[in-house]
Amino acid sequence: MARSGQCSCISLGSRLDLPRLFADLEPGTHVYTCGPAALNEAVKAAAERHQVPASQLHFEQFILGG
Repeated sequence: MARSGQCSCISLGSRLDLPRLFADLEPGTHVYTCGPAALNEAVKAAAERHQVPASQLHFEQFILGG
């Protein structure tokens, strides 16, 4: 990941490789996630396993309307 800048990970038809993404994070990197609850929970769990502080995690949740 870039030291200063953005990285967008879009996954169509497959799951994100969260362990790889978190293993490559530089200290102090903030993670922004927008997705369904299951994605946000998976990101939280991966962040905990890689000791990323909760203060560096930012979430938005979307819900499909009916």
